[in-house]
Amino acid sequence: MDSDSADTVTLSVLGFAGITWGPMLVKRDLLVRDVKLRILVHGRKDPDLHRVALFHPTLGCEKVDCLNGPDGLKDYASIGALPKEMLLEGAVELNAVIGKEHSCKGYVWENFRGSWGFVKRVCISEEHPSIESLFIHQNDCIGFGLRPGMFVKFNIAEDKDGNPKADERGNFKATTVCLISSPPLPAKGRGKGKSKGKSKRDLVDVM
Repeated sequence: MDSDSADTVTLSVLGFAGITWGPMLVKRDLLVRDVKLRILVHGRKDPDLHRVALFHPTLGCEKVDCLNGPDGLKDYASIGALPKEMLLEGAVELNAVIGKEHSCKGYVWENFRGSWGFVKRVCISEEHPSIESLFIHQNDCIGFGLRPGMFVKFNIAEDKDGNPKADERGNFKATTVCLISSPPLPAKGRGKGKSKGKSKRDLVDVM
């Protein structure tokens, strides 16, 4: 086996809806996370709104420790570190399941009111294209504190018939809000107030 073949794996990924990737040679240190990203790019899916789960077509989760239950292969496992049951003669074939977790993304407006405000949609898809802004509340945010300028992904609240649901003021609501990126926190001001930047020692000296 030459050095090139020792460092590479022939990878094939089979998915639903006609999405396939490979077979092609990849580095053994390529992470599963990066394979998932390439699959989404190849399938023209927005990585912010979609997720991929990778499974081996025959080996069950209980047999291979790098499989993580319903989520499939762990993101930080490398292709070359997969068990020998998966790597047959330097080749591996995986199944991909692609799901859409969120339908929209956008920026939180500057006119934020403590725990609520509005989010401006970007990359408006075919889902409810007439809705450009939505009401957003801290209670619907998952794992982060809401601030103006944040870039978030979310779903549109719907009624039982699957139509966008508006409140009594006619505002549509963002739900299951997750953070994509956040602006840096403003630097704390120094030298404010009557002291004009003087230290406590300086004030004592002046007095």
